[in-house]
Amino acid sequence: MVVTPTFLAKDKLPRWGRGVLIVDEFSWPTIERAIERLLAHAHRNTWAEVAAVLNHELHWEFDNYQPLAG
Repeated sequence: MVVTPTFLAKDKLPRWGRGVLIVDEFSWPTIERAIERLLAHAHRNTWAEVAAVLNHELHWEFDNYQPLAG
C-alpha cells in the first residue's frame, strides 16, 4: 500500500506501519526506486531467506503459514 502524509492525516483510524510505503506525493518513479532499494536489501541465497527479509516490511499472504501435518 502506498499512502501520502495527507491521506494519513485525513484517516483518523489508528494503524500500524508495516506494509505501508509513505511518500510525500504519489510518483511511480519514487515508488519504483523504493521497491528497488527494498529488493536490493533483501538479496539472499534462497527464496526462504528473501521472503523472511521482505516479510519484515510487506504484507504477505503466507505470513505465519504452517503446512498441514500429513
